Amino acid sequence: MLRYPAGEQITVPRHVETARVRTLLNGMVVPPRLMPLAVASSPLLGLAMRTPLRSAMGTLIRRLPAAPSDEDRRKARFTISCEARGRSGARRGIVRGRDVYGLTAASLAHAATLCADPAYDHSGALAPAQAFDPTAFFTALADLGVSVEVEPH
Repeated sequence: MLRYPAGEQITVPRHVETARVRTLLNGMVVPPRLMPLAVASSPLLGLAMRTPLRSAMGTLIRRLPAAPSDEDRRKARFTISCEARGRSGARRGIVRGRDVYGLTAASLAHAATLCADPAYDHSGALAPAQAFDPTAFFTALADLGVSVEVEPH
């Protein structure tokens, strides 16, 4: 596992008292035999990005494709595993699906439809779990191959 400086964790709802949130990325992004090298070099890469090497790295990154091909998107699968630990114990949830780019578009369209409903009564900057009922939202995405498992209390 690699520490991953993702922005997604900021969606932890503000009404949840959280002392620490960590995001880790699994080795599926890096071939397993190279994972020890990736873990060891991660801090060095962070340091390099604070030097003139940043410009060269930016040039290399801009040469990468902006997004995977449609075929690669259709083949891609994802699993998001979340674990919450607190005074009352721990609980785990897992979300699985395919085509994360298409899922993002469908999620945004579904959210816009919900917000446009005159009965929608939330306002302000909200985390997704505050803006929408998570169970109902994920149920609406089931046709896209999204599945959700949450350990019982």
